[in-house]
Amino acid sequence: MATTPQAGTQMFDAMKAAFETSDAKALAAMYDDQAVIEVINQNAPPKNPRRIAGKDEIARYLVDVCGRNLQHHFEEQLVTGDHAAYLERCIYPDGVNVLSESIMTMRDGRILRQTTIEAWDQ
Repeated sequence: MATTPQAGTQMFDAMKAAFETSDAKALAAMYDDQAVIEVINQNAPPKNPRRIAGKDEIARYLVDVCGRNLQHHFEEQLVTGDHAAYLERCIYPDGVNVLSESIMTMRDGRILRQTTIEAWDQ
């Protein structure tokens, strides 16, 4: 079943709120049991991205991300049908910035696949 535009936007708004409050449990609940996240950055290039597969592994990843002392700011978002994309800027207390772009595919109101490209200050 396709995700309706309204359902996709509501889910995205909930995801944004969960990130901004570091609610890893709420975030993990948004992923399909068979979901996969691929992260591409300086340590995991496109040829060999970090692959986080399955709800349990994704939940552990989100606990790690939400456990960091970060401020999350969403600057752009686009939701259309079963797809969403967003730009997120994270700031550590020491001033280090992380910028990430993510594209997601949803199914039945859950995130099925996500690809994230990130860069951060050295």
